[in-house]
Amino acid sequence: MIVEINLIEPKKRRNRAPYFISFISILLIAGILFLLYWGNNYFNQQIDNIQQQLATNQETVQEVRAEAALQDNRALLQTQIVQIEQSIFPTVALMDYMIQLLPDGGVFQSYSHGDAAITIATQMDTFSDTAAFTNTLQQQSFITSVEANAVQATGVAENQYDYLATYVITIDEQAWMKEANPE
Repeated sequence: MIVEINLIEPKKRRNRAPYFISFISILLIAGILFLLYWGNNYFNQQIDNIQQQLATNQETVQEVRAEAALQDNRALLQTQIVQIEQSIFPTVALMDYMIQLLPDGGVFQSYSHGDAAITIATQMDTFSDTAAFTNTLQQQSFITSVEANAVQATGVAENQYDYLATYVITIDEQAWMKEANPE
């Protein structure tokens, strides 16, 4: 048998535990950093998505509000149109009716309508035509009063006169509206 003598000092086994712990710690730190980086990116992406969704929602809200305002304006305009249509006084029809009441040879020189009264200036061939027109006006159911403010004779030719008369006529608007629009 041979005896072996080893004069070299046996190598000590290195303690590998600190290297192993360091390696595991580095892996854990790298994993945590990766998770933090990934989480940051994920949450930033979520924030961007939410901000885009918020912007879209705000645009939609503005469109809905604009549409609601438009609908309110339409309803208001419709109400105003109805009110205006109900309050429109048929002045042209009244003037046409007054022209029909004029005797032959009579003409209107002016016609104006204001607060439930009209002012007309007429020119007639005879004084009796002026009186007949006044009487005809007083007989109308929608006329509440007739005032002949001025009647003047103007010479057109020798011994021939025209008569200018100015009338202020108060109209019962409701009665005229019923007569003008017998619905």
